[in-house]
Amino acid sequence: MDKTPAKRDGGFAIVANPDSSAALQEAYSELGIDSFSLNRVSIPAGGGTAFQLESLEGTENLSDVDIIVAGIKGNEKVWWRDDFNGNGGPPDCSSHDGVTGFGNPTKDPDKEPQGNSCSACPWNKWESSRSGGPGKDCGDIAFLIFFQPDAFLPDMLVVPPSSLKAVREYSMKLMRAGKNPRRVVTRMSLEQAQSASGIKYSQLKLGYVKDLEESEVGVMDDVGKLVMASFAPTALTTPVVDQSQLTN
Repeated sequence: MDKTPAKRDGGFAIVANPDSSAALQEAYSELGIDSFSLNRVSIPAGGGTAFQLESLEGTENLSDVDIIVAGIKGNEKVWWRDDFNGNGGPPDCSSHDGVTGFGNPTKDPDKEPQGNSCSACPWNKWESSRSGGPGKDCGDIAFLIFFQPDAFLPDMLVVPPSSLKAVREYSMKLMRAGKNPRRVVTRMSLEQAQSASGIKYSQLKLGYVKDLEESEVGVMDDVGKLVMASFAPTALTTPVVDQSQLTN
């Protein structure tokens, strides 16, 4: 896959304008933008080390990109009855809080969807993976919502189970240093990893670049709160990820 080396921070459009939050609020309201509308970015399958990111000129294949993290939505769970066949589709059961799921987490496709306790679900137990190994068949995922340097709307990275540790460790590293992910520039990249059975996969890498300028912090705080408030799913029955976005 052809790829350009990187997209470095040359200044972020979203924090350059002190009125960004008001403009974004108007756009969200007038255009009906919500979590379903955001451009989705996926971790590539098979050990790929380039993100596919959309721009006005088309799709770019980037080895890394400097971003500002608007927020991270964790405690998401997704389960599919059937293995991925290339077509994708919403999960058969999902949860937005890691506690209560909604759907049909059984092998019987005719069973009516209903509310389910995640703690009692057999697919949420370790060593329940139907592909073998110690993992869970129900996937713990997260959504990382971020701004590219030239973007006035955020993108959403679907973080698979294999990359959750990277998000957690980076967030903790910033917290130990007294920094907020929303107030720094982060470098997002990929590295190739290999499972115990020899299967190659792609793993997210996040690294600190620099703090935002003092004049930018307040703007990004307001923007981040707006984005995350409008992103948060309000309906228990609303899935926000497709199987094709979690092939890693």
